[in-house]
Amino acid sequence: MKKSFNKITSMLLALCLVLGSVAFGAGEAFATGEKWSLDVMTSLWAGDNTWVWVYDANSDDVTEATVTGVTSSNPAILAVSAGKAYDEYDREYTEFMLTGKTPGSAAITVNYTTPNGETGTLSATIQVKKYPKQIKSLKVNGKKVKISKHKYNYSKKVKKSKTTLTIKMALKKGWKISSVNAGRWTKSGKFSDVKVKKKALLKGKTIKFPKKYSDMFINVEMKKGSSYINYEFYFWR
Repeated sequence: MKKSFNKITSMLLALCLVLGSVAFGAGEAFATGEKWSLDVMTSLWAGDNTWVWVYDANSDDVTEATVTGVTSSNPAILAVSAGKAYDEYDREYTEFMLTGKTPGSAAITVNYTTPNGETGTLSATIQVKKYPKQIKSLKVNGKKVKISKHKYNYSKKVKKSKTTLTIKMALKKGWKISSVNAGRWTKSGKFSDVKVKKKALLKGKTIKFPKKYSDMFINVEMKKGSSYINYEFYFWR
């Protein structure tokens, strides 16, 4: 698992590995060259992020190329940022993140270098959609949350003595919870899945967060018609 340059980004990367591709109401772009392919979301909501990967489409193993540069044809719609990260061998590399800024479309150009030293370029067009107002009200641990300040996700440090959490969500008309995925990490990094029912979030029922765990995420996928959107909760001690 790749370790990111800050804790929140690290958690998001971990969620991608645990959950697979995050649903923003769109699929992925597989812009395929002669051998190497670009894996990136074809559209995302304004305010959301996605990462860029290049891999060997013809290999049975997951062989990645090194992304050396990413440019956007319209940074006002789709911004590109870069940061330091480290692989499983603690080798430093640069990861590139795309952020939807305002509704519209923009093309990205991705430069990469293969493990054999070969270079190449791939491209894709990304659609940025207006972020919907899907949550009517939200309470976390009995306290009302101002949605405008936690539009995309909610993260909170909790007391070491606290062993339970409560989340109560009310969705706007037409929206419903389609799935819930959750997991916890111990201080040593051991991960385990957690079963959280939809009803627990709609009714504000207790969710266990034992002391031996240092981090916990709850990913809520919501649906309205053919549109999907994820909202992440992240708690740590």
